[in-house]
Amino acid sequence: MKKAGMVTAAISFLMLSQAIITGSVYSASNISKGFLSREDVKLNLGGEVLIEFVDNGADCENNKAQFRIEFISINPKLEIEDDISFESEIKFETSGEILLNELYAKFENLPLNSWLKVGLEDRFIKVKRKTETYPIQATAWWRDDDQGIQWGGEVGSFYWRTSLTNGNQLGQKALLRGGNFPIIQDDRLNGSKMDTKEIGLGLGKVLTSKLGKLDLLGFCYRDKLSKDDISFLQTLPGYGVSTDKSTFYGVNFDYTRGNSNLFAQLIKAEDGDLKRSGWYAQPSYKFEMPGRTTFNKYTILLRYNDYQVDIEPDVSDSRTWDRKTLTLAARIGIKGPVELLVEYDFNDENTGGKEVEDDGLLCQLYIEY
Repeated sequence: MKKAGMVTAAISFLMLSQAIITGSVYSASNISKGFLSREDVKLNLGGEVLIEFVDNGADCENNKAQFRIEFISINPKLEIEDDISFESEIKFETSGEILLNELYAKFENLPLNSWLKVGLEDRFIKVKRKTETYPIQATAWWRDDDQGIQWGGEVGSFYWRTSLTNGNQLGQKALLRGGNFPIIQDDRLNGSKMDTKEIGLGLGKVLTSKLGKLDLLGFCYRDKLSKDDISFLQTLPGYGVSTDKSTFYGVNFDYTRGNSNLFAQLIKAEDGDLKRSGWYAQPSYKFEMPGRTTFNKYTILLRYNDYQVDIEPDVSDSRTWDRKTLTLAARIGIKGPVELLVEYDFNDENTGGKEVEDDGLLCQLYIEY
């Protein structure tokens, strides 16, 4: 199955490569009859290629420094006039797996200056990452997308977000690519919860002045644990009888002034009788080198991340560990859509026992087409 998947990926990529690399936009007038047949429909194709060097800490399962092609993705977007679009992200990994990350329809220009999304989409609290390594909060709560509907809009400087989705089952995932020591995660690949629905609410405000732009978003998600969720929690050392309560809430803080940005996020969660919380702060600065055509755009970044689990840490189970991470990163524009990303993660865990060596270095050639 994996070989067949890679063959399919290769054929699809070759068929679309010329259009993607040149950034072409296809409309009904220049696509052969039978593919798209309306002049008010157009197809945009884009995607990403990641080629990287990874060196994880000595205690990680995959601790050998190595070069690898991580994945190729294709992101088709079908636009119908100005009000309706269909968007998707299809990722072809070198392991042979094909992963559908997003697939949704978006309806815009609705009453109350609003829009509606239906399908598989990220939680509305997700922000665009400036590093390849995810913040701990991202892996725990918003790294994976979910199936359902989202409705949002804005009135003046206020905006709102709502969602009604299946909700993801609890699972676990490592923070470092190719590493180990996983944390608890809302895991889409572990299955959707079909017997209940997750409700998400968010209210934001944008403040603009001579001092810069401040975007604040408060949010809350509420759901119920499934039987599988409770069974998962009961595999944690010291976890006993569980309620079915599942909720998390927090705030996004996004301040920009000129080329400087400060983003922060705080999340508190309760799943059954397990409480978790985390926050991170991420200042960054971008600048350009005038007169240069290559290596002319730079972004430097620092991120401090704190994650707490309200359970006694057990050295044999990384899901119980409290964690702190300091990330240093630089993003360098080589030319056009080609960038070089270099980042290093200093990881510190309260394991309840011996320390682990799992700091990580990542160098990545990133191409967005």
